[in-house]
Amino acid sequence: MAEEETKLQREFETWKINTPLLYDLVVCHATEFPSLTVQWSPAPPQPYLDDWSFSVHRLLLGTYTDDVAIKNFLLVADAVLPTESVSQDRDCEITTLPMVEIIHRIPMDGEVNIALYMPQNPEIVAVKTIYPQVYLINISNLGEMGNTESFDHLTKSMLGGHDEEGYALSWSTLRPGYLLSAARDNNICIWDVSSVSKPEVLYAKNIYQGHRKVTKDASWHQKNENLFGSVGDDGLLLIWDLRTSIPEGYGKSENEVEVDQLMILIFLFKPLSMITFLIICFYFSFEPKRFFLSQLNSLSFNPYNDWIVATGAVDKTLPLFDMRKLPLPVHALRSHVGDVFKVEWDPNHASILASASADRRIMIWDLNRIGKEQPKYDTTSDEPDELLFTHAGHISMVYDMAWNTHKPWVIASVGEDSCIQIWQIAENIYHDNDFA
Repeated sequence: MAEEETKLQREFETWKINTPLLYDLVVCHATEFPSLTVQWSPAPPQPYLDDWSFSVHRLLLGTYTDDVAIKNFLLVADAVLPTESVSQDRDCEITTLPMVEIIHRIPMDGEVNIALYMPQNPEIVAVKTIYPQVYLINISNLGEMGNTESFDHLTKSMLGGHDEEGYALSWSTLRPGYLLSAARDNNICIWDVSSVSKPEVLYAKNIYQGHRKVTKDASWHQKNENLFGSVGDDGLLLIWDLRTSIPEGYGKSENEVEVDQLMILIFLFKPLSMITFLIICFYFSFEPKRFFLSQLNSLSFNPYNDWIVATGAVDKTLPLFDMRKLPLPVHALRSHVGDVFKVEWDPNHASILASASADRRIMIWDLNRIGKEQPKYDTTSDEPDELLFTHAGHISMVYDMAWNTHKPWVIASVGEDSCIQIWQIAENIYHDNDFA
């Protein structure tokens, strides 16, 4: 154990020494407890009044105390970051330092598993804790920083439908108020909260049952308001289409075809509501050295491409799918040495994908480099050509990460090390790829 800690500390010191060469921006903020979740507010950043060359970006976090006797909080933070002009001018005199400041601590019942701003209205936040219900909180009346304990005046609704806790939430960017949730009860719930204006208990609009084991993640399609996907410990990648219906009472049909140890399951399910959905299920049961094992932790639809879906697997890979060429992955990214917990496409660049892992690393991939041999400055390196950058700032597993829509190439990440990190890779690293 002592030897491992010494090795980690040595790696971290090496990383700190190299940060001026690898990054245009690095901010590290230590917290009392880890956060399992991080998200940038979709609202535009505001000018920093003490220095107009900086702007204030809002973040959403949570606490994970791992102790029922310790109170947990939903955290609202401000990140003071340099504007793009300051970031690019390395010779200018900087009188203000980038920083992160927790400005509100909203008490929650249990550890915060995930929290997300509604994209159309950042004053509405959805929160999952260790309990089955999803909390819907209106944070518009938080007021000025100061009182961090009493928030009884906040509008807080509870969304029912799950029987167990979960870690997956997704707001639709195309259907305002539509919230998607997945949990350990294997179910997926959808609520329409567009009409919620006062505290109430709202039951799920639809409940979908397709996974055989824990549903790990669910996400809306970025370009089609009727599609969403889900993945789980059963190895199922489910693509759901809200427009599909079958006659009432048709029930469920199941067809299984085995092709080279691949089982394709096509289900016609009837959810608990009156609407029926077509689910295309892809169950992967490969031998070792195949594309991936039968557990998937995360998925993300490309915001620029109608067809491309990225997933993160427990076998340390990122299988990539083209929805026109299912069921096999069209490619798999390999470099992590731990479970891949999170995958997320860059909202500003169509070919850029980030992944967070139990191996303490966040990797940035450029899919345009697939099949294109890159110059190797280290001839002993076996890094794949698609790997653009590896962030090694965390000293323990990374729980979550988020791209900043308003500031390109900026990522916020959180992990077991109780550290919020905000970082932007150096321009010269991605400059050769002709990114804007």
